[in-house]
Amino acid sequence: MAWKTGHARVIILTGWPGVGKTTVARRIAERTGFPLLDDHLTYAPIIRFLRKGSRRAHELNVQVRGAILEMLLRSPIPGTVVTTGYRRKAVGQFIALAVDLGTAFESRIDIVRLVCDWDEHKRRVTSPTRHGIGKTRTVQELKRKMATPPFLGLPDYPPLVIDTTALSPERCAARIIRKLEVPTLGIPLGRTVPG
Repeated sequence: MAWKTGHARVIILTGWPGVGKTTVARRIAERTGFPLLDDHLTYAPIIRFLRKGSRRAHELNVQVRGAILEMLLRSPIPGTVVTTGYRRKAVGQFIALAVDLGTAFESRIDIVRLVCDWDEHKRRVTSPTRHGIGKTRTVQELKRKMATPPFLGLPDYPPLVIDTTALSPERCAARIIRKLEVPTLGIPLGRTVPG
């Protein structure tokens, strides 16, 4: 689908827990001015009422995130950065919904899958700075999650794959912005949006 000037972009970051989706997405949002629709933002309140990891919790998260994304695409913003998990079915459902919404609103959808090597992955997951409801924090939990098939992309939307192992979040965000040719606010690396 060709992107038309003036229509919103949706950048979706996917990958295993601990690869840096939320951190990189924040840096992209800072550099572009796009709002961030973080998976944890919508999933955390859901798992207060439904069992974490349950089919119903994931289905509801897809519905809630779809409704928020539709609202954002109806607004005059230039784009949105979205983080989503790794489970093939739930992520596939959300991304299929995002693609349908993108088509309806003549928006460009870009999917980016973040990866990193195993040693770095273990270090990140067990880092004391990793906090938040729903975050994977142990190697055992990470291994259990990695035993399920991951989302690898849709036929017409293969993801851009970025290895975050040796990249700072700022450099990773800059690489994604450059490869996807996303307009920025002109903010240098390492700086945040004023205010």
